[in-house]
Amino acid sequence: MDYTEENTGKAIVELTLMLLYLTRFKDRSFPDNVYESWKGYDFETLDSLSERGDIWSSKRSKSVRIGEQGCDRARRLLNKYGIKDWEKRF
Repeated sequence: MDYTEENTGKAIVELTLMLLYLTRFKDRSFPDNVYESWKGYDFETLDSLSERGDIWSSKRSKSVRIGEQGCDRARRLLNKYGIKDWEKRF
C-alpha cells in the first residue's frame, strides 16, 4: 500500500471512530441504541465523522453521541482490523 495523505487521513478517521466506540458509555436519558464518548480527539476528524452521520455533538459539549449507524460502522472496522469488541456491557 502506498502511504499517502489520503490513506493516513482515512486511517485517522477509522481509528478515531473505533476508539470512540470502544470507550463509549451509556447515559440513561438516551435511547438504548445511543451511547456517549468523550471527544478528546482532533476536531476536524470529529467533524468528518459527524458529516458522515456516525456521531453528533454540540460545540459546547465535552462528549459526542454515537448512534446506531456509528456503532455498526465501528463494529465493522473492528472486525476488519481483527480487534475484538472487548466489552459487551450494554
